[in-house]
Amino acid sequence: MHIAPRLLQKVAALLPAVKGTRRASIESLAAGFVGQGSLIITGVLLARLLGPEQRGYLALLLLWPALISRVGELGLPNAAAYYIAREPGSFHQILGEVKRLAIRQAPLLVACHAAVLTAYLIGKPSAVISAGILTIANVPASMAVDYGFSMLQGQRRFSTLNLLRNLNQAMVCLGLVILVALHRTSLVSATVVVLVALCATGAAFLFAALSYRPSRAAQVRAVSSGELMRFGLHGLLGSLYPLETFRIDQIAVGLLLSPAALGLYVVGFAFTNIPLFIASSLGFVAYPAIAAETNRRQRRRIMWQFFWLVLGLSIVPVIVLEAAMGALVPWFFGHQFEQSITIARIVLVGGLVLAARRILAEGLRGGGNPAAGTLAEATLLAVLLPGLIVGSRYWGADGVAWAVTCAGLAGLLVLVGLDFWVNARTLDKGVASGPDPS
Repeated sequence: MHIAPRLLQKVAALLPAVKGTRRASIESLAAGFVGQGSLIITGVLLARLLGPEQRGYLALLLLWPALISRVGELGLPNAAAYYIAREPGSFHQILGEVKRLAIRQAPLLVACHAAVLTAYLIGKPSAVISAGILTIANVPASMAVDYGFSMLQGQRRFSTLNLLRNLNQAMVCLGLVILVALHRTSLVSATVVVLVALCATGAAFLFAALSYRPSRAAQVRAVSSGELMRFGLHGLLGSLYPLETFRIDQIAVGLLLSPAALGLYVVGFAFTNIPLFIASSLGFVAYPAIAAETNRRQRRRIMWQFFWLVLGLSIVPVIVLEAAMGALVPWFFGHQFEQSITIARIVLVGGLVLAARRILAEGLRGGGNPAAGTLAEATLLAVLLPGLIVGSRYWGADGVAWAVTCAGLAGLLVLVGLDFWVNARTLDKGVASGPDPS
């Protein structure tokens, strides 16, 4: 009865003692657990509604607009979060710059999505073509979510952020339950549910973010569009987390193997997101908290506290799930997905590595070093892309899962090395020039 409150108190004691950070982190973790539960339910419903092949088609159709919107935004949402956290009094001025840039982006990105869809849908079944046409609205909806989310993050309005971040999954779950009740099991009907949920979520994020009123006492410093663009471009690849955001591994399975193999691979991820959602949940808080901190040593201390906290919270569930996966997959998804068990066990290890690399990248970016994450992601991709080709050719979907794990480890090692190298150089300069004025 009293176990949950005591557990939360122990977690709170491990969190950095920064104003508002402990409560926000606990709220974010709680929202993450709710979101993970919704994600599992959504995955089960989609798998049972559509089967391996159509589930694979849906995953691929939703990847294209996610890829186009996140790349085409040029890292501006991430830059907006950083500068709003640093200069809260300049919110409306920053908003004006972001709005001008986003209005130019939207029509170009929709056109790019239309061109990609046209090329991909040639020769596909009529149901896939109909579902693909519906996804044309996904790009502007995704942009609304990204910009609204980042502005709320920079404003450090974590209660509102945590409430809204589960809205999409909740609506998708509800919509899929309705489809099951009505016996509507088509790819098109599932796509409609996903699209309606995304559009509603985007509208809610923007409405909440634009209602912000900064303190009148806060200092105002104009942030130029050039500053936003530079920060965004320097950290573009790092802030995208292309492996997770665009599911490059899923694209590889879908293109190099088959839609059925992709369906098995997607199911293998259903129980493996716990380390990544823990890292994401705490990263939402760590990034603006570190950005708002003026003392360099304190920024680094906070970053490493979050890093070890993510690892500590992730290891136990990973061990439990590794042991239980053989029973969980067939019980939830049916025996037709038993081949997903091995994939899930490999991806669990990879997820732990990717979670560690994600929280460290968020911390370094919050410390004003967006290029660190970009270099780490470039290294990850350099290892991943050939690994996907070799792994899929010789070991199928299992080989793809191993390629993801090895690539994540390479990215993590780069971030650790960069942090210690930059810190060593800073200490050398401090010895030569005197104490750190910050």
